[in-house]
This record gives sequence, structure tokens and C-alpha cells, in this order.
Amino acid sequence: MQGSNPELLACFIEHALERGPT
Repeated sequence: MQGSNPELLACFIEHALERGPT
């Protein structure tokens, strides 16, 4: 992941939580 995108990271985390732990 290049650069720091808190917004993108938050979105990714939200989707990860919805999908559940991998």
C-alpha cells in the first residue's frame, strides 16, 4: 500500500469486519 489513506484503510477494515476474520 503506497501512501497513507486513513479513509481507504477505514473502508478496508469495515469490509474485513463484515466478511469476518480471514
